[in-house]
Amino acid sequence: MMMCECDLRHRGWNPNTGRCERCGCNYNALLGITPQPRPKPTGETPTWELVVRDMKDRDYIGSLKYGTRHQPGNGRDHLQDAYEEALDLCVYLKAAIISRTS
Repeated sequence: MMMCECDLRHRGWNPNTGRCERCGCNYNALLGITPQPRPKPTGETPTWELVVRDMKDRDYIGSLKYGTRHQPGNGRDHLQDAYEEALDLCVYLKAAIISRTS
């Protein structure tokens, strides 16, 4: 990976411009990041609210399905469960990408 001329940690990196304020290099370009426009208000329900609502729904459904809410130390390997869920996510994301481009 290429590094900024002035600092290996990019302490001068400005997330709004993608540039290092110390040396002016385009750090986003060094990383291959395509600049995105700033988000615009849409009047829709904020995504965070939708995600929190979904989490509460899943908590309720899980409590019905398993007879208890999710808790640490419940006898399951949380890291293994999360890894398997992440693999499923990758499959869904790839399918959506393929569907979008075909």
